[in-house]
Amino acid sequence: SYDASANVFLSGSPLPIADLVVHRGDNCLYFVVGGRGTASSIFRVGSERPDDPDRHSEATSTDRARQQRRSLEALHRPGISSAEIDRAINQLANDDRQIAFAARIALEHQYTDRWATKVLSHPDDATRLMGLLALTRSDDGSHAGDVVDALMEVELSSLGDQCTLIYLRTWHVHMARHG
Repeated sequence: SYDASANVFLSGSPLPIADLVVHRGDNCLYFVVGGRGTASSIFRVGSERPDDPDRHSEATSTDRARQQRRSLEALHRPGISSAEIDRAINQLANDDRQIAFAARIALEHQYTDRWATKVLSHPDDATRLMGLLALTRSDDGSHAGDVVDALMEVELSSLGDQCTLIYLRTWHVHMARHG
């Protein structure tokens, strides 16, 4: 949901920054240095180019991902609709981990009987594995056998790195909670 790149615009040796703030009035970065045997000072860093108001008007893919994650986080409460459960299930395999985790947590807040069958029978490995993790984390043990059966059916060699980690994490949580 977030995207960043490094750009060195200030350096010093030493530069023990004690505090910093971006002032919204002038869009400048203010920071204080000092301590550790160095003199204290305050600095103001501003941009040489004027702020382009159009730069903030377009929603970037990062903004859309953040909005999507926040809409799923709004479902982190019991009693959501069946359509919202389906929306959460459809996001379990999202490439953005934060979105996938928000979807998983949304399911964990619901009664497992409302969504367990959909997850257990889902054709996509990534969706099914993340759903199995949600089921393992939120189940009282009534679906423990189903989770084990579903995990045993997974072809481990066909999984990517992230799915393999979720697979292993699901086994770990399952063993810790259900023996």
